[in-house]
Amino acid sequence: MSNETQRANPNGDSAFSPARVASALARERYRIVRVAGGVALAAVALRTLLHVLHNVPFDPVTLGSALRAGVTLGTSLVLSLALLVCALAATAASARVGLLFAGVFGPMAVLSDAATLPAVAAVTIGGGLALLGTLGAPDSRNDWLRWVVAAGLVAAVGISLGSSVGVVDGGVRALGTALTLGSLAVLPLGTAVDRTGAVAGGVGFATVAIVSGAKPYVVGSALVTGFAVVGVPHVLVALAVAGAVGAAVAGVRRDALSLSIGACLLLLAGVPATLPRAMAVLVGATLVVLGREAFEGAHSTGATTEGSA
Repeated sequence: MSNETQRANPNGDSAFSPARVASALARERYRIVRVAGGVALAAVALRTLLHVLHNVPFDPVTLGSALRAGVTLGTSLVLSLALLVCALAATAASARVGLLFAGVFGPMAVLSDAATLPAVAAVTIGGGLALLGTLGAPDSRNDWLRWVVAAGLVAAVGISLGSSVGVVDGGVRALGTALTLGSLAVLPLGTAVDRTGAVAGGVGFATVAIVSGAKPYVVGSALVTGFAVVGVPHVLVALAVAGAVGAAVAGVRRDALSLSIGACLLLLAGVPATLPRAMAVLVGATLVVLGREAFEGAHSTGATTEGSA
């Protein structure tokens, strides 16, 4: 072995050793997951924008029913594909099984009303298995923060979807909203948000608070139609925006794009009161809560909590 090779590889391992090949494959899997998350984010952003523009209380953009149905179906299929990609790339059996169930059954309700209840059950149970089953019992402060965020989002999915299909009392819909927004609000607590992230979060909070005070009816309409937010004060929405923006900025500054993509996806998905929204929340939560160690496993060479809350 040449001196140059020894300097590049002090342990004497071949560039094609099993450990190096496994590490490279793990990193590639994670890149694919991030790409899938980015595509899902673009689809959800488009769907949210169209919903808001179509329902604004002044000069709404007229969209045909066929276009709206096509966007809903397309978004559901993109989110299903993202969940399946995450499932196939995950190293933990609980994440693979849970995300697979959610990805396969989630879009079925768009194609057939008879599949609504099985789809709701699959997305809720699959999401819980993927997130809480993979995290396991928390044993550190950071683990507890991730567990709280994951549990809050899973509970929000179950309550919001159950309320929408009549499985649980519709009066608890506001609880699902509060759990969703509360989970977003605490995201920065476990993401090592620096001063820039904190400032960005503060700007997001102030923007929502000021606009809500100046145009409460317009903001309320946008929150209901674009994000399915009902029954909570606007200050909680402002806190959720602050948390998501702070976490997203922290992800960019730490070169942890999965955290940024996941935080933005959770914010734009809104309250998981429909199956497409619930699937978007699961994709975002997978990127934020589970992070790269869920896909690179023992071969992860970077900060293992890149995408973790």
